[in-house]
Amino acid sequence: MRLKIFIFVLILIGIISFLLIKNTGKIKEKDKIPATEFSDSESGLKGFYLVETISGKSQWELLAKKAAMSPTHTKLEQIKCIFFSDNKPVLTVEAQNGILDTQTRDIELKGQVKATNEEGTEFRSDTLNWRAKSQIFITPDRVDIIHKKVHISGFGLEIDPEKEKIEIKEQVRIKIES
Repeated sequence: MRLKIFIFVLILIGIISFLLIKNTGKIKEKDKIPATEFSDSESGLKGFYLVETISGKSQWELLAKKAAMSPTHTKLEQIKCIFFSDNKPVLTVEAQNGILDTQTRDIELKGQVKATNEEGTEFRSDTLNWRAKSQIFITPDRVDIIHKKVHISGFGLEIDPEKEKIEIKEQVRIKIES
């Protein structure tokens, strides 16, 4: 008889423990924090770092002093983004702010955008957009490219790093210092 009572009490304790653990693990709908609470300027992360890899190879590393996230986008401030080819850094881009589309992995950089490649060529513009699907950089704005004594300027730009192609769309000016 004692054994039956002991087993019954153990089973009862087990059922009660299971129910308590199961219920405490659930987050009630009213207790969830809406994603919109993270979109204001007061909330977010300080010191944001993200790496994009494809088949184990780094595509880019993104660092930002501040980040605010929503379900589809991450707003960034004081950005440094390093782009890779064959796991080697080929372009370092800095900007005041930008937006990362977390679904497409497109990056929109704004405000005193400055890019430097491994040879020391410098690119400057107000904006620069990375299109992940086509893996190109584009901007409709004025651009300045400086390489040693050569200064190229114009409006609209497309850079295809894979094909090593740079195209300035309009009003191209070339100045060579002697």
